[in-house]
Amino acid sequence: MHPPDQAIHHHFLKRAQESPGSLFSATRSWTKTFWSNADSESTDRQPLLRSETDSTRPSSLFPELHLPFTTKYGRCLEILHYGGNSTIRLHERKQELFAVKVYRRPLLSRSVSPSHSRCSPLRLVDSHPRHPNILPVIDLLHNERSELCLVLPYCTGGDLHELLCRAGPLPTCEADCLVTQILRALAFLHKNNIAHQDIRLETVLLTERGAVKLAGFGNGHIRRLWAESAVPAESEDTQCSQHIRSQPPSSWLSCFLCLFSCPSSLLPGWRGSLRVSGCSASFPGINLPYIPPEGFHHQPYPSCRGHDDASHSIADYDPRPVDIWAVAMIYLALLTGRLLWRSARPGHEDSRYLDYLHDRCNYGYPQIELLGEKRRNAIYAMLDPNPQRRITAVRLLQSEWISAVSVCEAGKKGY
Repeated sequence: MHPPDQAIHHHFLKRAQESPGSLFSATRSWTKTFWSNADSESTDRQPLLRSETDSTRPSSLFPELHLPFTTKYGRCLEILHYGGNSTIRLHERKQELFAVKVYRRPLLSRSVSPSHSRCSPLRLVDSHPRHPNILPVIDLLHNERSELCLVLPYCTGGDLHELLCRAGPLPTCEADCLVTQILRALAFLHKNNIAHQDIRLETVLLTERGAVKLAGFGNGHIRRLWAESAVPAESEDTQCSQHIRSQPPSSWLSCFLCLFSCPSSLLPGWRGSLRVSGCSASFPGINLPYIPPEGFHHQPYPSCRGHDDASHSIADYDPRPVDIWAVAMIYLALLTGRLLWRSARPGHEDSRYLDYLHDRCNYGYPQIELLGEKRRNAIYAMLDPNPQRRITAVRLLQSEWISAVSVCEAGKKGY
């Protein structure tokens, strides 16, 4: 039976509304690592969220298809993150905020003509995973400078990295709620033969009410979205306008809501061979602490089914256990305020990882032993150096630990 404070809980992540230009001032620290505990004040004195408005819900399902990028998604308010190959910008249109990832270097085939092709919103909705705890894609198009732009909902809660920087280690019930939402998204992906491959604190976003939105799908996933959704501009305008005119207004909302509620059995083309999202890290080494030993022997990963890197066969390698290892690292970071080790690369292991291997087989690793029997057993199973023995996301959801976790209402519904 749940304790009274866990039976029904909410994430109190609320602060006074700020100007759009200061919304993401803390996210410039994305490249920081957690080798020491973060100095912080209590959440009562230093609340975590920036906005009273929920901007993770696009105001319209199909923005004006023929309009230029700036007209559709407004002006750039701020550069949130500047990486080696891409830039993430905050855009505003009619008081609605969008996170726009701009690829400064060519990502698609050189044969793609930005002026003669674009992604159909209908096909884009069908091609991207739809789950309450997975960040949806709004649009994929070229801007006026012919740069490919990925338009995403703006999550006002920031990411888990920022959460730890502000709040420090989280209470166990809060960490349990967040990791359960991550595992639900992962179980959905893994059931549909999709491996994320870049789960880390920076790719787990939060809404203002504390719902997890798994993001950070790699370049291979973006190429696949374009390959499956791109149509000639004239064809797309005709297709979408005919579809909208043929549907009553209530059905337009239903089409959008399927982003969050459509069962996997309705997802077209998802029942094929294993697909790998690939790494989205902007800086080399930022994802090293989350990679298990076997991950270093199987890089570079195939980007996606039927596209580049097709020469690398994954018939003898299942990358899904890599995601489980990364979730365990995130969970322990949420509880301790730091990552346990820098690298598990065979032959170049961090000394703390070597300590873990030794203690695991003897008297137990101290940071894990303190978690209690149910959590301890699950974490050891998630951090098993042998990927064939590593527990799966589905089994974790059925474990004594996760099955007893009370998930907040926002986390269940993804708002």
